[in-house]
Amino acid sequence: MRNTVAIEKDVFVAAEEIARKQNRSIDDVVSELARRSLKISAPWEIRNGIPVLPKRANGVPVTPEIVNALRDEEP
Repeated sequence: MRNTVAIEKDVFVAAEEIARKQNRSIDDVVSELARRSLKISAPWEIRNGIPVLPKRANGVPVTPEIVNALRDEEP
């Protein structure tokens, strides 16, 4: 489908850079980015009345020891 869309210059430059690095067309990059941003994320899990953040693929589990160390640090 062919349409005319006005986008900010910084967005165009960023899409152009991604397209160049991935050897893809700007059309494909902008479509993929728009599609990703339009995906409805799953609602957060609620545990004990508190929303739980989703796990990150490269995330490290936060232990009570880490929390205590951060809490006890001087500001």
